[in-house]
Amino acid sequence: MACYRRARCEAEALQLGELLSTQRARAAFAEFSAWAVAETEHVRLVKALALHVEFFLALEAHGDEPWSEGLLLRTFNASGLSLYKLPVRWLRESGLAEISLEAKIDNAERGRSIALVELTAPNTLARQLMQAFFDELDVKVKAGLLKRRSVRMALRPALTLLQTADPHGQLMPEQDSLDKLLEHAPGQRNAVSTFLGFLKAKHGVKLSTKESSAKPNTVRRRLLGEQLAALAKEPLRSAEFDQRWKVLAMAYFQKMTQARAKFLLKNGELEPQDGGYELRAETDVFWIPAPPAIRSDAIDLPRDSASPYEPPRRPPQPVLRR
Repeated sequence: MACYRRARCEAEALQLGELLSTQRARAAFAEFSAWAVAETEHVRLVKALALHVEFFLALEAHGDEPWSEGLLLRTFNASGLSLYKLPVRWLRESGLAEISLEAKIDNAERGRSIALVELTAPNTLARQLMQAFFDELDVKVKAGLLKRRSVRMALRPALTLLQTADPHGQLMPEQDSLDKLLEHAPGQRNAVSTFLGFLKAKHGVKLSTKESSAKPNTVRRRLLGEQLAALAKEPLRSAEFDQRWKVLAMAYFQKMTQARAKFLLKNGELEPQDGGYELRAETDVFWIPAPPAIRSDAIDLPRDSASPYEPPRRPPQPVLRR
């Protein structure tokens, strides 16, 4: 029975070898098949030979190029090579090619970077920008100036910024887009700087990660202040007053969106203090002033001020960073 199975494997290998058109590929497949017959279980091998010949067909397509580590990774990727473990093992044991763990990790990171580029829609400005940015970083990797992981870390905030600017990928990012991104993810300030440098150098788009009193933010903050002052003037305070006050005060004094304030209030720990509250959320401690006591004289809203409401005084340090 063993001789029959061995002969069947050899016959199958001989027949499949006819699919290869070059002498080099045919000879390599014949050597691999003879090695596999000697090293592996025949019952499984006879079923797998049709898959293995695809490995050699793919390599044959590259002509006379040496079957190096770089060629194997370009042709199959690290994940693709897992389908051809036996031919890869034969290449390694025969000394024809050796794929290091570092090269596999590097190739996997490159694949993740390409996947980020391809998250943008084809034939859009966003895809053009992401592809050009990736190509520029890829050149630096090949020159030994950058690590593959750094490429992926730079592409991620670039993609987020483009999606913030326009979900359809047709608009160039503006300062407002960057401000929105940093408002929701302040930790991306350094990570996005590489893409901002690319936009400035290649497209003349100048965006700043510095915290500033930009006009849109000033207007938004003034409106928040007016809402806060109007809320403080309400003579009859409903059951929802306290929560509304905390959200507005958090958004106004800590310079964040109301959605962000609601999230932190929901997930943080609120501790009453003299004159207000301390909110411990994530890695920060935020100060929220208490609403003023109801007074007979209403609060007047300044007409030309970006800060229409002044909170009850308390010790400084509205935000304590750990």
